[in-house]
Amino acid sequence: MNLTPHQFLDPGTPDYLARFKASQPQLDVLVVELDDLPEADQIIRVAPRYRHFDLRIELDNLDPIKDAEVIRALLPTVDGLKFDVNRVRRAAESGQKLVGKADFRQAVARYNVSVVVNGIDNSQDAAYAQEVLDARYVQGYYYDRPELPRFA
Repeated sequence: MNLTPHQFLDPGTPDYLARFKASQPQLDVLVVELDDLPEADQIIRVAPRYRHFDLRIELDNLDPIKDAEVIRALLPTVDGLKFDVNRVRRAAESGQKLVGKADFRQAVARYNVSVVVNGIDNSQDAAYAQEVLDARYVQGYYYDRPELPRFA
């Protein structure tokens, strides 16, 4: 579920989401995705309320270069990170240093953070995510396209 920074920081949101989750017996996990990030210290301050209700926090649409310091600061706090395959590929191919690969993998493992590579639109993206990025979780239209209803 995507939340705005304002919604995420609202003190009532974790309670509301926990009640919603409890009312949906088929829902095992509820992940809150943050595309537009509040300040790192705000996320760190609010995260324990989400953890209390077993609500997961995932940072979405991350830039592997610009967001490197935020990512490092929030690894102990969040449950998941999402990177767009094309953004990562462009950064790597331009010679920019990404989040330290070995250090990053060790930190992700230490804090049990899921890393998702999204934006997989074709077999080349899938191969890059698997072979170069060693992605464990992937998302994209290559795997499934939503089917919208058609009106006659």
